Amino acid sequence: MDTGTAFINNGHGVMVRKCCASCAYKRFTRAVLTRRCRKHGGNVRPSDCCGEWKMSRQLKTAGLSHGVVRDIETKVVVIK
Repeated sequence: MDTGTAFINNGHGVMVRKCCASCAYKRFTRAVLTRRCRKHGGNVRPSDCCGEWKMSRQLKTAGLSHGVVRDIETKVVVIK
């Protein structure tokens, strides 16, 4: 497992760190510090990255919506 830091942009310009935590093959376990990989079946840390890494569906769609940020009290648009 490589623990070097590599980043890639999704199709909407959001920078995603290539690691187990952003991988489509991750499977959560009860342990906080390890996960199980559905591709090769081993236990991995969230910061690990292997050659089988594939961006998760959720991260592929990050940045897709064109929402706005509103002030909680006045409901005025603060950020477009």
